[in-house]
Amino acid sequence: MRICLNDGWKFFIDYENENFVSVRLPHTELLNSLSSINIKHNRFIYRNEFSYSDDFKNRRIFFYCHLLENSEVYLNGKEVLLSDGHCELTKLIKKDLNVLEIRTSGYLNETAYLDIKEKNFISDVSFLQSYEEGSYILNCRLKYDGKLSGYESVSVSLYDKDNLEVFNTSFSALLKEYSFNVGKVREWSKNVPYLYTIEFSLNDSKYKDTVSYRHITKQG
Repeated sequence: MRICLNDGWKFFIDYENENFVSVRLPHTELLNSLSSINIKHNRFIYRNEFSYSDDFKNRRIFFYCHLLENSEVYLNGKEVLLSDGHCELTKLIKKDLNVLEIRTSGYLNETAYLDIKEKNFISDVSFLQSYEEGSYILNCRLKYDGKLSGYESVSVSLYDKDNLEVFNTSFSALLKEYSFNVGKVREWSKNVPYLYTIEFSLNDSKYKDTVSYRHITKQG
């Protein structure tokens, strides 16, 4: 579940200056009311607020936005560790109004949102495929975030472009790498770039991606 945070931002030129203008993300240019200020030696401040939601209970909350490397993120006055354009806010969220602040040297020219996740979830999946006797073998390497009990299972479904399930299987979450034969599928070509949707499910969390299948035969 995602909560959009594109609206309601207050934009400051520096931390000491409490004058601000209201902006909406993506924010890509300096507004006329601030255009006379020399911004070369100043740091931009973006501030927003969001209320506690019952959807947060027993879940983990992440903030996502494409930020410059030297950016800093604060929630309720405390700095949050930023990694690859996102940070986890779970432990700092209050059960009332929460103040989110970003200090950066550039504009927030991307959308921003809160992502509500289960306590344990699949954070990334990488794919390798092989072709054997007319069928495709898909090798998946999974990364998990959270502490697994050891009893969880991961289910996998493959859907065609009409969202019809053409394959499914399941395996223990203890296996971080798993291979399975998806059988005969429609191949990708330059003229018909056919894509399938693959979905991994762990408890109530889901991870989706697209995959294509292509077999290249060497000649000569």
